[in-house]
Amino acid sequence: RDRKAVLSTLRQATDSITALHNNAHIVILGDFNDQPHARIIRQALSSYHNLTARNCNGSYKYQGRWEQIDQIFVSPSLLNNHEGLRIENGSTAILQLPYLLEPDEKYGLQRPRRTFIGPKYNGGVSDHLPVITYLTR
Repeated sequence: RDRKAVLSTLRQATDSITALHNNAHIVILGDFNDQPHARIIRQALSSYHNLTARNCNGSYKYQGRWEQIDQIFVSPSLLNNHEGLRIENGSTAILQLPYLLEPDEKYGLQRPRRTFIGPKYNGGVSDHLPVITYLTR
């Protein structure tokens, strides 16, 4: 319910921008707490392109399963723009740098290296891996 309200507010804000500037360059990114194919995400951001990273299984590991809940959405003007700012084709990725990962002793392979595990300081950066894309002129 809260996610739906947040996405509705986000959609209202972006709609108000595009009402004033039809070809506005809009980038929406963050932890959506849902997979890219989730209906609530697709409906709320239907006019935006989801730049799903294809270089790994996900940005967040939950109970041994990778999920891609950290996402980047862009307005069509950033994909179809031949002049000015645009998304570099195929540049979206999830960073898997060694210092961002640690062994996952419970489920195997690796997981993001968290800053804290409960109250214990773990020295990591986040429990999510960063998602990036390149903008060019």
